[in-house]
Amino acid sequence: MMACQEREWNQTEELPEEAALPAGENRWDRENAPEDWQEESPSAGGEDWEREKSAEGWQEENPSAGEEDKLESEMGRMLLPEKVQQEEREYWEDYTYMLRMLPAAAREIWAVSDAVLDKYEFEGSSMYAQYPDKNTMLKIADGIYETLQYYETDPTETKVDGTEGKNVYYVPPEERGIHTPFRQLIFVMLCWNMAYRRQRYYRRKKIFPFSR
Repeated sequence: MMACQEREWNQTEELPEEAALPAGENRWDRENAPEDWQEESPSAGGEDWEREKSAEGWQEENPSAGEEDKLESEMGRMLLPEKVQQEEREYWEDYTYMLRMLPAAAREIWAVSDAVLDKYEFEGSSMYAQYPDKNTMLKIADGIYETLQYYETDPTETKVDGTEGKNVYYVPPEERGIHTPFRQLIFVMLCWNMAYRRQRYYRRKKIFPFSR
């Protein structure tokens, strides 16, 4: 009678524990292979283990995640296109106002140099180098002089009212060289035009800072 009751008691104690195990698994398997069971059942480690593995896997699959955050930070410092366009209009209006006050010869030099420098408007141009080469600029100035050299060769000039007058830039053939006043004026106007273009270029880089 006592043995029967003891057997019934053991069965009632074992049933709840066995019923709590997953289907197809018994207590002996869990006790003798706890490490294998943990590896095959990631959920046994809890939600923290799943979040950690998930984060590590996401980082491995997305190595550029840090670069994307840096890109978003850089883009946050970019100026809006409307703001830059407004600034460009203001700079250009001020620039052209100063041009209108220049003497006629200086305005003509600017017009010729402007057409020449248009050919240097490209990424990687020597005009946008941190320290532009002076010899290159002197060659550009020589090309402008070839177009406008009549300022030094004609002793007279036609004024605005149509009358003839003395050409202040005229230089006798024996005195012409690379240091004449007109050549110096060409170089000054070239530097001024190039400085404006360089500043405009750097302002526009604020819109597209990652362009190459």
